[in-house]
Amino acid sequence: MKTIKAHRLTIIVAAIVVLVVLAAYYHFSLSAGPAQQILLARQNEAKLIEAVDKLYQDDQQVYPRLDLSEDDRQHIEDKIQQYSQQHSDKAQELQQAWQKYEDKMASLEAVQGMYQQAVVDQEGHFVNSKLKDKLNWEEVQEIDQQYTVNHQADAFQEGINQLISQAKHQVDLLRRSERELADLEHLPVTPEYQSILAKALNDIFVVLAELPSEPQKTDYQKQVNQRLNTLVQQVEADWPEEAREALIQAVPQLKDYLKEED
Repeated sequence: MKTIKAHRLTIIVAAIVVLVVLAAYYHFSLSAGPAQQILLARQNEAKLIEAVDKLYQDDQQVYPRLDLSEDDRQHIEDKIQQYSQQHSDKAQELQQAWQKYEDKMASLEAVQGMYQQAVVDQEGHFVNSKLKDKLNWEEVQEIDQQYTVNHQADAFQEGINQLISQAKHQVDLLRRSERELADLEHLPVTPEYQSILAKALNDIFVVLAELPSEPQKTDYQKQVNQRLNTLVQQVEADWPEEAREALIQAVPQLKDYLKEED
């Protein structure tokens, strides 16, 4: 009975050891090559959704007094979706490269034992003619080149990260423009104020030029336009003609904006 129990215990311990070894092999085999990167690339859609959700969560933490509207959210999602569609060929290329990599790895495993047994002379030639006929050195070199696939995956993911960063920066610029305009309202017409206002308006028009035109304007763009409209009315009503002309000369876009308002 004791012998049977000991035998069973030995089998159980051996099974556990085998499982641990297999798990370790699987883990390190993924870590060794670009497998981990490619698998991440395959999950781009889920990662995009997660990243966008995190963007809104972070955004609301940074700006608790201003929530992202549906228009702003849709605007960012559309841009990310557009980027994803434009680069779908890259995602497909990564999957094809990964399949090719798997095939080559299987081929390498088939001849790996031969390499270990091969006898090589001082010039690097195989002495064993049978092994020399069976081994394809160019094929194995091509396997090594497949490791560059992980750089493609990195570049694709970096593109997504840059797009999200740009979208967040765009919203930040709009909010900052809206706040700057609010701070600049109802200040006295002085040369210092004119200089500050001219610089702020030039910066704001640069931001607005990069954003969608009607009818895709976001709520923040509308807020900025409302602030601009208030300032235009203030300039027209309260500013001396000389100061008004100087401001228009410093901010050429303002002249076009005044025409649009008329």
